[in-house]
Amino acid sequence: MSASSSPQADFSPILSSSPTPEPSSPTFSASPTPELCGPLDMHYYLTEGLEGVEHKKYRGGATFTKAIDDKFTEVAINSTGGQYIVFSMVQQKNLAYINRIRDTHYKGLRFLYLDNEETLIVKGMFHVLPGLVAAQFIDTLRMRIAKMRVNDVLINVGGASFEGRNSSKEAYCGLKPGPPRPRMIDWPTLVFECGVLKSKRRLIADACWWLENSHEEVKIVLVIKASQKDRKVKIEQWEMDTGPHTQATQDHSDGSRTILKRTQKVTIFVLPGSRAVATAPFSLNFSKIFLRNPDRTRGEEDIVLSKVDLQDLAILVWDSWQ
Repeated sequence: MSASSSPQADFSPILSSSPTPEPSSPTFSASPTPELCGPLDMHYYLTEGLEGVEHKKYRGGATFTKAIDDKFTEVAINSTGGQYIVFSMVQQKNLAYINRIRDTHYKGLRFLYLDNEETLIVKGMFHVLPGLVAAQFIDTLRMRIAKMRVNDVLINVGGASFEGRNSSKEAYCGLKPGPPRPRMIDWPTLVFECGVLKSKRRLIADACWWLENSHEEVKIVLVIKASQKDRKVKIEQWEMDTGPHTQATQDHSDGSRTILKRTQKVTIFVLPGSRAVATAPFSLNFSKIFLRNPDRTRGEEDIVLSKVDLQDLAILVWDSWQ
């Protein structure tokens, strides 16, 4: 799939359970810190967080545009509507045409394509608020980096498509350091997935795809969820660890096991009167983003967004959204 333009705030799951066999079901651990133990199979990516929603059969560009337009109408009537649409019977040869439609009319759509299943999972920013939060988070992150006088270029890959195991995917956006990863095909080190609170399980599935399919090139995925009704923003950081696995699978023939961990979370409550309360600061590992150790003699260190930073971020977004 072709790369789309940089993330925009002008855009925004639908799927029934598939009969595809489930050879290796992922499980959540009982740890106080949520962990998802894999390896994760295509059945997981095909169904997780999308239960009870029917497939839409792709029968050409008209069916695609009608489904997207109908979703916009649905969300306009019911602000709590979902943000995913799933098309079955999508062949590889159809993707270039679908991309042209998206790039011309629906730039905010992001795709996950499963090759063997011939399924296209479309994620759209039909709810504008989560995208605004993500964009403001990136602006605040860049300001913190600029204060450290870091000379490295941090490239925003926008919605570029990346190839995984029998699949390809686009994020809301991603960042990567220019010097070590200058090519378009180079994976981002930091990926953003954002959406509404009700899409939490699907957003985690989206995060897991990046961590499992990038050969550990993607170091951090930030899952940003926002609700206008609840006046709340949740930000979670997900990372991957690997370990020995007693049962090898087709996707992981080396017998490796993936452990996908939520390593950090914060909630920001937006109060009336341009006030907000953040439950904790948020820290990002310098080395994982820039792929080098910080030069502490120059004042480089892990990037910390304080409670005040996060509160100001939320207030700015809410005030501009009203």
